[in-house]
Amino acid sequence: MSFIGTLALAEKCLAAEKKLSEEHGGFALFSMIQRESTAGKWDVVASAPWLTTDRAGIRLLGEGLLLFLSPQEWLQLASPFPVAPDTEFVQSMTRRFDVEHDLLETGTIYTDDVTVDRAIIITANRKLARTTEPQPLAAMEAH
Repeated sequence: MSFIGTLALAEKCLAAEKKLSEEHGGFALFSMIQRESTAGKWDVVASAPWLTTDRAGIRLLGEGLLLFLSPQEWLQLASPFPVAPDTEFVQSMTRRFDVEHDLLETGTIYTDDVTVDRAIIITANRKLARTTEPQPLAAMEAH
């Protein structure tokens, strides 16, 4: 995907994040990540105290994205991926980045749970990430 195509996709994900935030509350983390296992596609990883990690959370996140993405853009995503704010991944990302409704691109990121090849951080809000002991993110590694 070209830089312009990636930027257009990221801007639409940013618009979805803003709308979901207005409707439900803020995110601890909202990001687009590429990992080796996603073959150039993006996972949209989102975490908020109000966002469940079950099918209902996946559906809510997916429907929010579909309001802004074309069918062709949707195919550039591996999956919408809601995660709990107390996971090590969310804790690590919110310790490293402080972004709210913006686009911050990064290169490789290593956490205890996941290696990210490339990321676009839309929101990373330390205040909304729980400060309890971080939990492993086994579900993402299995994905």
